[in-house]
Amino acid sequence: MIQSNNQPNQTNISQNIPVKVKRAASKLQRWFKGKQDVKTYQKLKKNHRYRKNVISEIYNTEKQYCNDMKILSEKVLILAQQYINQENIKTIFMNCNQIAQWNQEFIRIMEIGYQGYIGNVKDMYKPYWVVFEGNTKQLMNVTCKGFRYYFEYCSQFSKSNQLIDKLKQSDQKFKQFLSLISPELRGMDLSSFLVKPVQRLPKYILLFKDLEKHTEDDHPDMKNIKFLHKYFRDINEENNKSIDIYIGRLQISELCDQFKLNKIDLLQDPLRIYKFEEKLNIIQANKELIVQVHALSDLLIVIHDNKLFNQVKLDSLSFVKDQPDTKYFNNLFQIVGVGEVLQCFAETLSIKKKAIEQFEKLIQLNREQECKKELQSGKLTFMRYPVQVVIVGTEERNFQSFQKHTQYITEISINKVYQNIYVRFSEIVTIYQKYSKKYPTIEFPKFPNQSWLTYQKTKSIEERKFVIEGFLQTLLQSKQAQGDIQILNDLKLPFNFFELPQIVIDQQKSIFSKYNTTLDGLEELKIQGVLIDKLNMSAGEILKAVCIEKESRKKSIAQIQPNRVVIWQQKYYTEPNMKRVIITMPDGTLTEIGVDDKAKVSEVLPFVAGYNQLIYYKDFRLYLIDQLKKQRILDDDEIISKAYDDENQNNHGWLNKLEQIITASNTEYQFIYRGVLSLR
Repeated sequence: MIQSNNQPNQTNISQNIPVKVKRAASKLQRWFKGKQDVKTYQKLKKNHRYRKNVISEIYNTEKQYCNDMKILSEKVLILAQQYINQENIKTIFMNCNQIAQWNQEFIRIMEIGYQGYIGNVKDMYKPYWVVFEGNTKQLMNVTCKGFRYYFEYCSQFSKSNQLIDKLKQSDQKFKQFLSLISPELRGMDLSSFLVKPVQRLPKYILLFKDLEKHTEDDHPDMKNIKFLHKYFRDINEENNKSIDIYIGRLQISELCDQFKLNKIDLLQDPLRIYKFEEKLNIIQANKELIVQVHALSDLLIVIHDNKLFNQVKLDSLSFVKDQPDTKYFNNLFQIVGVGEVLQCFAETLSIKKKAIEQFEKLIQLNREQECKKELQSGKLTFMRYPVQVVIVGTEERNFQSFQKHTQYITEISINKVYQNIYVRFSEIVTIYQKYSKKYPTIEFPKFPNQSWLTYQKTKSIEERKFVIEGFLQTLLQSKQAQGDIQILNDLKLPFNFFELPQIVIDQQKSIFSKYNTTLDGLEELKIQGVLIDKLNMSAGEILKAVCIEKESRKKSIAQIQPNRVVIWQQKYYTEPNMKRVIITMPDGTLTEIGVDDKAKVSEVLPFVAGYNQLIYYKDFRLYLIDQLKKQRILDDDEIISKAYDDENQNNHGWLNKLEQIITASNTEYQFIYRGVLSLR
């Protein structure tokens, strides 16, 4: 190959470099390489020193731990035979003998590897010695139970602590025993010694994780260190529940001491543990309070001014209800427990979302726990669906009269089956007074003081919404009141209200069953104009899907269980639940019907239209005209008998009588069936 004239010859350049320069460059290269090797060596040496400290900590802490367990099993346990009965000994000390024996064997094998590693001369350790091969082989043996002895110990530890606390308070002989063993325990409490196995197990993970991090991948002991790290991690995962229970119950005990709560009651359930603490703003009887809520697994402890303010029990029917903002309150939500409702509001939307998520998660965990208990016991819950109460609006009645009042439109639902009821605050107060006496153990929300001067103020109405929701929620969720049919009658709810979700399920099964074959519903689809030839799915499958979607929607109780609406006959006078209603038709004729005590306007409208052979009734409404000739449209969800009774009650008030005299009116109230457009 011919080299270009203008390109320098590399060989010639190298030959032209003086020998002294070459030697200097070579020397400099060796110096840099040596410097780099020194840094690598120093880093490696530092890493080995760190490993030595970790390995020494593993060995030394294990040795101390084994000595402590030996004190428990050989000294304390033997002395306990003279002061404690066998049943209590088994509960307090659990299987500490098995753990002590196992760990003595574990340290014996570890010591062989450790002595080879550490050597006999100070600091003359062997950094690449295999320390943990013996322990790995020991634990890989399928017949070796090993640290699984800890499972029984951790699961019984809470029970052991409870018994110790109980005997400390009531058993003088046990107190004497504690005094005698104090020197052996180096002045420590017995519980502090018994907790050592629970504390030791997670400590192994931290130590072997640290050791693995500072061990080179090609180190001959690396596979053993990795095995032991994973082994203890897996063991700990199985023990975490027991450890969580211990820590959680310890926190409950501390909570009881701090606020002088009943420790025996709160620790009675062995699965109850402390979960978290949250600051909440609540509304209680027209007051806004800042409280600390200490959440246990199935109970909320509400603290205000460093005192117990309330306790809210949680079960599978509990839930958190998001609420819309009002004029005076933002970021509202409710925590609905067993016979208790916390009306809360947050400072910001993000705080509200976080709180809702946190409490929903707590309730879900509690729900899963209850479900697990039911499956194990084979028992069924009386009511599986929570009841939700929401004030969806208000309506002012007789606003031009002395008898004006506010009706609260209240939606009561159970698993997407709902009914709207119209109630006055005074009616709710009457119901509250009745059932607070009947069920004194139910903690109903506190009612605000009533004042006729302020009862129409917007803020007062909003506060009453919270009270009505909270009271009805508490009443209908409470297990004591669920079997009381009178409550359902007072609220104009059907007698089988709590069974409605199951009735819906049974109806759905009946409807779905007719779409089992591919040809079912073919003609129905043709009538609806569906091009069935271009469908990939069968007609039956499509109709079934449509039906499922339709059936999953929210349903009125009247759709599931229609009420009685009939043409009035003399025989209905003997039925106490039937009421005679006279309706004036557009042409002036009268229609007499009978309705039961829960029949709604939405059920009366089509019945009257059918009886009078009206072709179309969708734009017709039922009007109520009172004695002052004032008229209002009855809402579809209003119950006829209640509208009748409310008007009758208003007519007998002294203010109403005065108003009749002033206006010279004494006509009876009427129900008129009229089209909306014909209103003049």
